[in-house]
Amino acid sequence: MRFILLSLLLASCCLWEAVHTCASIEQRYKFPNSNVYVRLRRGDKLQYELMKGEKSLQTVTFDNFDSSANLVKTSSGSYQLTDGQSTVEFTLLLKRSVQDVQQRLKRLQDEDGIDSFKFDAGETSWLPSDPVIQASSSMVTPLQAVGDYVRTVAAFGDMVEVRSAQNTQDQPIFVRIVDKDSEWGWNNGLLTLISSMLQMNLNGYPFVLPDMIGGNGYQEKPPTKELFLRWLQANVFMPALQFSFVPWNFDDEAIAISKNFTALHATYTPYIMKLFKRAVDSGEPVNLPLWWIAPTDEVAQSIYDEFLLGEDIIAAPVVVEGATKRDIYLPEGKWKDGNSDQVYTGPTWVMDYDAPLDTLPYFMRVGFTLE
Repeated sequence: MRFILLSLLLASCCLWEAVHTCASIEQRYKFPNSNVYVRLRRGDKLQYELMKGEKSLQTVTFDNFDSSANLVKTSSGSYQLTDGQSTVEFTLLLKRSVQDVQQRLKRLQDEDGIDSFKFDAGETSWLPSDPVIQASSSMVTPLQAVGDYVRTVAAFGDMVEVRSAQNTQDQPIFVRIVDKDSEWGWNNGLLTLISSMLQMNLNGYPFVLPDMIGGNGYQEKPPTKELFLRWLQANVFMPALQFSFVPWNFDDEAIAISKNFTALHATYTPYIMKLFKRAVDSGEPVNLPLWWIAPTDEVAQSIYDEFLLGEDIIAAPVVVEGATKRDIYLPEGKWKDGNSDQVYTGPTWVMDYDAPLDTLPYFMRVGFTLE
């Protein structure tokens, strides 16, 4: 059975502006009747993907406002095509452009039943190297434009997802880790998922949305079954699971293992939500490096392939191709193995921990409960 727990469905379609000039998301070849589709999925939340600076803004119609005042120019007065074809960057700094974009998106929500949006891109790299940003008051920097963009789209609610940020730690929205490749190592692969997630937390962005399980499969290189399942396991104690590749791309074993770890994530979701609330109140990260609870422990400071959920759960996923065992470091305290209930007293190493493809090593502080 292919049933996997689902709380949010993302419909990605980057050409809606070009096809329907901002009026509708009903691309006939993908969504012949999108509002009917949404009603059929009504038990889940539906999010729609929009991209600032990428092709979803191509051939935008500026019937309702003066495009020359809203588009970002180069210092020579020309417009830069950010994808080499037909996309230009526009600024959300002017009140008229903000209102226009918000009205267009609100119309999508009203007409097609969309719960929220994924706002992709928005980084300064989409701007010309010498941007001239039209603004009605003080000088505007490219970084300020990023922050204003995020604050504008954050107005659409707490289900919003962005992938750019600039002094917007106060916004209670998901910030997505940038696209990862379907690789194992430090070259933008699985290992960097953990370090990226920890860095974002330490920078004040605890509502981290990990990238797609298994990576993006760029250059027609999709993840292997092993990489997909190890990636899923690494995500279990992060804030969210995001599927693009699916378990039934592989075999029945992959489906069964995926169901188990999706359910494990759901079990700890109340604790994650508790940590979200704490983050809002105190600014404390949701996911932490091991040294956070052992700041003078030099070994803990060197650990890059384990992380904490709160201060009571240690996740030690397998992130090396072909590995079925790994060494795990536990800092000071008493820690119970989440798979066997065996208790260890730290600081200590657990050597050659048995971790076949269906096993995620994790430990809970003795006395921790989900209550």
